[in-house]
Amino acid sequence: MKTSRWSGCLLAALLFASPAALAQVVLEALPGEEKDGPPVPPAEAYDNVPVTVDRSWMQYNDPYLQAQKVISNPHRTADEVGEWFKGLAADLMTHKPTEIENKIRGYRASFSEKGYREFVTYMRDAKVLDMVSLRGNEMSTIATADPAFTGSGPISGVYAWNLTLPLLISFYKLDENGEHKPVAGGNFEARATIIRTTEENAAEGMVIDSWRVVRAGVGAR
Repeated sequence: MKTSRWSGCLLAALLFASPAALAQVVLEALPGEEKDGPPVPPAEAYDNVPVTVDRSWMQYNDPYLQAQKVISNPHRTADEVGEWFKGLAADLMTHKPTEIENKIRGYRASFSEKGYREFVTYMRDAKVLDMVSLRGNEMSTIATADPAFTGSGPISGVYAWNLTLPLLISFYKLDENGEHKPVAGGNFEARATIIRTTEENAAEGMVIDSWRVVRAGVGAR
């Protein structure tokens, strides 16, 4: 599929470049010292030394919480995972021309490496980058229903959830009166795989590992 020089450069920058190199590509593409411990008391004073008791063995460790730390187990309910993805997916597909590049980069921590590559590639191949950044359209997306789970369970030692989410995507311009003028849009479906992760910058302990957006009514994943 042919792509514009700008979107191709941005894709490479988002996936591979350092922050400094990334900025250049976008510009080119767009018009103590240790101390001894306390002295040992003399033998005759040993009876007066406080006794320290280790009570850590008495602490109760909730077996459920301990199990949650194992990433082959779920750490959130299906409802919690669904709510997280519902809000995230809609925001991932809502953009303004002046903000889209920074916004895409800002969501890197919400994806695995594989998932982020799929997301950025989709934004290029589906012409979203061209529609927003080059043509000056705004993009608005809302979820029209709750996510539907198509499967869940451990895969290669990592717990995963497969789910779909119906989306209404709209592109529009602001006319001279400041009113929204529809340009394009339709009903779509986001199809994703979410996995647990131990990455510290993943605030919810999970990331998108697979990302697709298709027209509503297209065959099952």
